[in-house]
Amino acid sequence: MTRAQSQVVVVGDAAALCYFGKSSRIWKAYIDHCISKNSADPQTLTEDYLKQEVREISRFVKGDQEDNSDSESSISEIPDIDDPILRELLDEGKDVRVTVTADGLLGITHGEPIVNPLNGLEMNTSQDSSPLYLQALIKRDPSIYKHCHLCLERFDSGYAIPLEEPSLRISIKGRKNIGRSFPGDQVVVEILDNECHPPNGKVLDVVKVENASMVFVCTIDNYDNQVMTPINNCISKIYTPFWRDKPNYIAVRKLEDLKVEKFVKINEESKRNNLFVVKVLKWREQFRYPLGVVVKVLPKVVSLDSGLEVLDMEYQLTRATSVEKDHEILKELNTDMQNRRDYQKFITFTIDPAHSKDLDDAISVRDLDQHYEIGVHIADVASLVTKDSLLDKNAQQNGTAFYPPGKEPVYMFPLCLSTKYFSLLPGCKRNAISLMVQIDKKTDRIKTSKFSLSVIKSDRKLSYEEAENIIQNSDDNGQRYDTLEGCLAKACHFSEVHRKDRKQEDWHYKSPDDDVIVGRRRSHKMVEELMVMFNHAVTELLLKDAKTFSCTPVRCQDKPNTEKLCQLKDKYSSLIPLSIHFCHCIDQIGNVDDNQRDAVSKPYPGGSNQMLATRTENKAHHGQVVQPSETFSLLTSIVRSLESAFQDKDIPRIVDLIATDDIHPQLLPLIIELRKTIHRAYVLRSNSTYLSRVGHYDLQLESYTWASSPIRRYVDVIVQRLLHSVLENKAVRYTSLEIDQSCLSFSRTSEKQKMYERKARCLSFASQLNNQSAQKVAFVIDASPAGNSLRVYFPFNRSSMPEDITIMYRDLQLTDQPEFNEHDNHVVLKWKRRVYSFTNENIHAELQQQSPHPFVTSVPTDLWKGMLSALKEENMDIVFQSLQTISSSVNDDQQVCSGLLQYTPTARTNPNPGHYIELPLRVKSGETLEVQLGTDTQRGLLVPVVQMLVVRNKFEICLEHSKDPTLCFSKYALHSSKKTYSTYQEYQKIWKPLCEMESASNAVTENDSIVLEDVPLTWKQIQKESQLGGFFQLSLEKMKQWAIEYGLKHSFLCIRMRYQNRVDLPNNGADDDQHVDLSNIPSLIWVAHGITTGVTDEDEAKNLSYVQIDFRINHMSMAKIPERVFGKDTRFTVELIPKLLPDVRKEAAVDNLTQANELVKNIALGKRTNSEPVTKELRPARFEIKLHSSKFPDLNISQTKAIKEALDNRFTLIQGPPGTGKTVVGVHLVYWFFLQNQKVPNHLRPKAAGGSSKRRCILYCGPSNKSVDVVAGQLLKLRKVLKPLRVYSEQMEMLEFPYPGSNLKLSRRSIREEKPKRELSSITLHHLIRMPENPFSNEIISFDARIRRGEDLTDKEIESYKVLLSHARNHELMRHDVILCTCTAASNPNFYKLDLKQIIIDECAMATEPEAFIPLVTHKPEQIVLLGDHKQLQPITHSDLSARLGMRKSLFERYMEKALMLDTQYRMQEGICEFPSKEFYNGILKTGATRKDSVLLAQSHHLTPILFGHVYGKEISLVVSTERGNENSKANSAEAEESVRIASLLIKHAGVAASDIAILTPYNAQVAKVNETLRMNDIQNVNVNTITKSQGSEWRYVILSTVRSCPKSEIDTEPTKAWLTKKLGFVMDPNQVNVGITRAQEGLCIIGNQELLRCSSLWKKLLVHYQQCGCVVDPAKDIQVQNPHVKTKSKNKRASKFQNRK
Repeated sequence: MTRAQSQVVVVGDAAALCYFGKSSRIWKAYIDHCISKNSADPQTLTEDYLKQEVREISRFVKGDQEDNSDSESSISEIPDIDDPILRELLDEGKDVRVTVTADGLLGITHGEPIVNPLNGLEMNTSQDSSPLYLQALIKRDPSIYKHCHLCLERFDSGYAIPLEEPSLRISIKGRKNIGRSFPGDQVVVEILDNECHPPNGKVLDVVKVENASMVFVCTIDNYDNQVMTPINNCISKIYTPFWRDKPNYIAVRKLEDLKVEKFVKINEESKRNNLFVVKVLKWREQFRYPLGVVVKVLPKVVSLDSGLEVLDMEYQLTRATSVEKDHEILKELNTDMQNRRDYQKFITFTIDPAHSKDLDDAISVRDLDQHYEIGVHIADVASLVTKDSLLDKNAQQNGTAFYPPGKEPVYMFPLCLSTKYFSLLPGCKRNAISLMVQIDKKTDRIKTSKFSLSVIKSDRKLSYEEAENIIQNSDDNGQRYDTLEGCLAKACHFSEVHRKDRKQEDWHYKSPDDDVIVGRRRSHKMVEELMVMFNHAVTELLLKDAKTFSCTPVRCQDKPNTEKLCQLKDKYSSLIPLSIHFCHCIDQIGNVDDNQRDAVSKPYPGGSNQMLATRTENKAHHGQVVQPSETFSLLTSIVRSLESAFQDKDIPRIVDLIATDDIHPQLLPLIIELRKTIHRAYVLRSNSTYLSRVGHYDLQLESYTWASSPIRRYVDVIVQRLLHSVLENKAVRYTSLEIDQSCLSFSRTSEKQKMYERKARCLSFASQLNNQSAQKVAFVIDASPAGNSLRVYFPFNRSSMPEDITIMYRDLQLTDQPEFNEHDNHVVLKWKRRVYSFTNENIHAELQQQSPHPFVTSVPTDLWKGMLSALKEENMDIVFQSLQTISSSVNDDQQVCSGLLQYTPTARTNPNPGHYIELPLRVKSGETLEVQLGTDTQRGLLVPVVQMLVVRNKFEICLEHSKDPTLCFSKYALHSSKKTYSTYQEYQKIWKPLCEMESASNAVTENDSIVLEDVPLTWKQIQKESQLGGFFQLSLEKMKQWAIEYGLKHSFLCIRMRYQNRVDLPNNGADDDQHVDLSNIPSLIWVAHGITTGVTDEDEAKNLSYVQIDFRINHMSMAKIPERVFGKDTRFTVELIPKLLPDVRKEAAVDNLTQANELVKNIALGKRTNSEPVTKELRPARFEIKLHSSKFPDLNISQTKAIKEALDNRFTLIQGPPGTGKTVVGVHLVYWFFLQNQKVPNHLRPKAAGGSSKRRCILYCGPSNKSVDVVAGQLLKLRKVLKPLRVYSEQMEMLEFPYPGSNLKLSRRSIREEKPKRELSSITLHHLIRMPENPFSNEIISFDARIRRGEDLTDKEIESYKVLLSHARNHELMRHDVILCTCTAASNPNFYKLDLKQIIIDECAMATEPEAFIPLVTHKPEQIVLLGDHKQLQPITHSDLSARLGMRKSLFERYMEKALMLDTQYRMQEGICEFPSKEFYNGILKTGATRKDSVLLAQSHHLTPILFGHVYGKEISLVVSTERGNENSKANSAEAEESVRIASLLIKHAGVAASDIAILTPYNAQVAKVNETLRMNDIQNVNVNTITKSQGSEWRYVILSTVRSCPKSEIDTEPTKAWLTKKLGFVMDPNQVNVGITRAQEGLCIIGNQELLRCSSLWKKLLVHYQQCGCVVDPAKDIQVQNPHVKTKSKNKRASKFQNRK
């Protein structure tokens, strides 16, 4: 095109040019350009015409085009999308990118457009990834570049299988290395590291897409509403942009043509209640995630049916054949029955699950005099289905049948074939391939075996249960061949002999299955063994024949890694004699001891020394060596089953119960680790590679294939066809390439089937638990000190439970951190609770007494060893003797326990216990816990979870309400807060659910519950709400004895009822104990969560002598309510979880909004408030406080303006950035409001109840005691002018003046907080009432003295004491002008006697909106002033959902555009202030004071007020909520040590006083770590605090430890919000950062991992600023300080540098 000088004329097929070839998008741009310039001919060539033509081409050539096109896509492929955003993203001609924004959310950015080359611009192309180029790479260097099949284990990790080397696995780790690929895709992989095993690689490009539909079921991402998270964690997240003209709406489109059907608003309701089916459209190179559209919205999964619908969609199981009628399907079948042996007269039977219809294997037995013959008959599907027919192709595509629990299977073949014409149904003549084996009657050895094509007729279909009963009841004399029962017994006998011969010493062991009771598995083992024999014989036959020698699919499994087995042997050496199975595995690698390790290490480079070094290192990482134990733990149910089997002399059952290691707690961790060392089995073409000849390790066979399930597995059909080729001497119709592809395809399909069935079983079990919970014995497999959870396992529910069940420590409501005992490798968990009983006065003693674990029995280890040795030698007499000894010892001594609960009580049992009881629990890997299972939702599906942990017989922990207090005690709020509201009802409708969610979360987090045992409940139906409710009565005597006051009205209830639950199971002719799941516990805890709705008032209660507590049930985890719940004599456990008083008052403020005055109502609704000024009096030009010796600093212009506005208006906001004198402004406001009040005559003031005028006061409050104490301290200076009164909460008062029982009213939060300030005692209410000026002081002091002496006060005396306190408080309130208290305390009933016309709320930006409304709604103010700074700390919330919906947005922030900002700060050096001013205050914040020069030195040895020191430390987590920190609190030892080192330099070298230094950190755990490090370095008086608690404080020097750290390899260069939240948490909260970096006056030193912090946009800006100033020190250990007595040349130079920057 660029050759022409004046004109270019192109002649061609426009549609073809736009569709085919690599240049299609260029041609499309060119033709569009011509059409737009009216230079396209003919005139009918328009854009619409071109689209239609392209669409027609795609209909006919799409199949070929997919393989041959060398372009990624073209504009012509864009569907007719009406949304401009989506259309733009699909347009290859535009350089549009989907990238991560600074906030970690996905957004669209634009680069240079890809335009017509006629413009002279070059196309923006990436590295060539065309198929030709990729093929050239593979051909050029096949050792590096491989054509592979991709298998993903997660969205960011997996492995690739080269098509030419299917035995090789290439590890692919990291999202970048996986690229834009999906599971199952064919990809080209580049090997990055060939030295490691397996080699590491990365995906270069996708060659062929596996999942053509690209449809996935998703949930909405937690952090980004435009991102969908597939429930399949192997799939990348998907970007689904909002509709351009409807923000926050997603279009739901038809799958066929992507036309919009409807719009769904994305909010909390849709996120919580829906799943979304998403179709991926494209994944361009510039897209972080693939682009998708929503094609269907599903309701959330609440049942098995809805869950299976989701799974069917996820695994694409909506199969339909092209032919539907049976007779049409039958036409395709080959019905040739010639040349077949007739075995129809032989006694033949099938054994399958009871409800199976696709019966593909049968067994026959007959007598041949000296021999007997066993026939294994497999349905001959291959003879009926012609290769490459439509039936065959459909079956090949399906690959396998899928069996959802309790539902109709999704068959591989059409239903009529799978369940009728192929199935070996009783009485039906069927084609079969038979293996006829003749066995010597005397020796049970095989004499001959022969395959034949046959015709059989089954006599009977047996279920496994029926077969088991027949086998168990047979005498097995081996003589009866004329009955089906006798034939079945003979077949079972032979299978056991055959299994012993195959498995050798390991014949005893078989891992447990969900549906089969251990000890009743002979029928399963028999069928399994005969199928193994058949499949092995098929393999041997095929591998002997030249035609099939190298084209047979074989099932292979390599031996375990020798090195890993040796590590296990070292770790579990004490358990080797206790496991026949493990002994056998060790014997397989030889007797590897210290003298033989050189031999083991030979295959490894570097010789034995390297091997030993590696093993030592691995051993350190692998865990502690398991110490020998004197006892061996058995489930009591196992012991009972062994006793029963011993009495019946049922040897097979005894062997199964003893040798199944998985069901013995101490052996299970070993078995799980052993299982990890064993390689996964795989399917390969025979003799294609070395690994195809390794045999099958687990089966102990040299060769193996799958041929026994042709109705269910397609690979079996292939093997059958090969078998036909050999038996009929016909040519093989498969090429080696076809077999390779089939092996790969089947491996993929088989894995898919396993995943589906596991999820389906999990879903089925969860749906059962949804109806009724289940108690089970959980086996502890990990209780390591480094983790944040216990890991437990349920060996009897392997396939119906998630592989890894964790019990998070944070959910256990522990009193303190778990303590790890390194000597014994156990963890001690501790609880401290108030527990009382209605009927048992000795409840504490009962709980503390050591009782045996009822479900676990311990036997002497030596006895168990001896029994195992006898079992290996098949000396059953000794086994019987050992069992008799075990039985006798257990029956003689009922106090044998598992060791799980063995502990030393912390105190002697007291018959008159106190209120609290401490209960420890020792947990150790290899021991057990008693748990109750319930249901939760994970990734959109129901899953079983641990609902309850039973600590003692009458003490359990409810994890359900601990994990989800909102679900249990309130309801999920669905609407976000708003800026304006139309009505009060709308305001309450939005805010009430938010407050309730926050109340529930706070109450549970506080962990301050009271447990009442043996409570009688009376139930009733609440008609209005169709809910279950009830009440219980608590006598006043018990309330006094237990120190429970009348605050029960605001409590949450966890109501539990323990009861025996014997599930009725079918007998089937066997003993009951044989059918019980051996891990089941025959008891249940019914759980319901409720809320108190009413409590008898105090006066009525005195007349009744009891208090009645009414409640309603909010949530029940079990759909089925046991009848005994409503029984008259039933007793319950009621756990009272009191709401915190601040939350009660927040809810009351929202409820009482309608009773507020107009000003407050208008503020709540967002209406105009300052319509008219408060007063017309002339204000002074300068606001000065006179008549007082300590002069306040002069006000600047912004402060003066703010005060004037506040005095003249009804509603004012004043923003006070750090150091701007907000407190001074507050004091001035109090002073001028006081003067204003003085001018109001008494007769104009409101009247109190007695007729006297109310005292007019100013209410000054804040969200915390500290925020109020700061102002109170300043107001002390004005005591000669006005009278301030500091009023603390009742709980704070009780810390200094307790009364009987008051200590039980103290919450953990109040104990953690600081006590009332001593400096303020002269104006503190609870001190003033004890001063001589108060007329009631003498009586109060007298009572106080009696309480201190420990005298017993009568109820009447305590009551009179409280009345006395009330009178004394009222007296003081009437004598003061300013009341200072927290927002919560502002609703004090005593304040109603005051006329509070002005309310000032300080630090209002730290208060939630409902908290700010407590004083505003309670009183009727005429003027309201909010002081604060929404750029500093926000309100603290515990509910993430309530925070997202607006609870973290304060009333101050809601009205922030009205705020007057104080613009001059007097705290920080200008260099410290520069960054926060620019980042948070738009550069407006000025510096108005000069500070001393800093003594901190940069690496260039210049003095600097700011430093950042890089530390690469390792963070650790605290895992529960205690006084030492929050549940997700973090610590970093390296940063703590560096912070203390710098503090020490400041003290010792720079002469800075320790009290002038603060070490701040976002985390409580780091505070504890820093304090510990200071003590170790003998440094005192350094202030250590969290950033949250530092607001309002300042120090000369501040060291800020950011704590968070992670390895560089884990750092994401384009982090999403989810990643940032996980790795940085609230370290990246701009409000906390602002507070942290603005506390210092002279010097600020930040310590942290700069590589991680740079992932946050805010921290990146800060680090760039510090870098530009030359203030980043790497590593931090190079940070030094300047001795102020030594002058340096650089001092003034450095100071001037910041001035110049300004």
